Amino acid sequence: MHTVKILLIEDDEMASELICEFLKTCGFDIKPVFTVADGIFHINTQDYDLVLLDINLPDFNGFEILKSIKNRISLPIIVTSAYSDTKYKISAFKYGASDYMVKPLDLEELEARIWVQLGKNSEIRTNEEKSVFQIKNSTIYFKDKIIKLDHIFQR
Repeated sequence: MHTVKILLIEDDEMASELICEFLKTCGFDIKPVFTVADGIFHINTQDYDLVLLDINLPDFNGFEILKSIKNRISLPIIVTSAYSDTKYKISAFKYGASDYMVKPLDLEELEARIWVQLGKNSEIRTNEEKSVFQIKNSTIYFKDKIIKLDHIFQR
C-alpha cells in the first residue's frame, strides 16, 4: 500500500510539531522543514504526494516557492497562512496553490482538505493497484470518487 508522503514547510516549530503529530496519527508520512531552501532541497531529492506551505517564511516569500514548484512539477500544494485577506488568497491561487487555509488551522479540516487534494492527484490514483485506499478511519474510493472520513463526524 502506498504511504502518502507530505512535505510541511512551516517556520513555526510549535505549529509544525502539532501538525506533524496529528497527521502522523492519520497515517501520513510527514517531513517538516523550516525554510524555503530546505523545502526546495527536499522537493528536488524526494518524492512527495502533497506540500503544506506557509507563506511567511524567514528566508524567502512563500509565494516564490509556490511559483517555482508549480512551474516545474504537478504537486498539490495547500497554502497555510495567518493572512486572511482576500488579496493573499487570490495571489496564492494565481501562483498555483491547490487550496488555502487560514491559521489557526483546524486539524481535522486540514486532513479532509488533504484527502480532497489527493483524490484530484492522478499520480496517487495510478500508483494504487486497488481502487480503494485506506488510512485509519479514512477511505478513498477512487473508482466511485468518494472520500469517507468517518472519524471527523464522531465527537
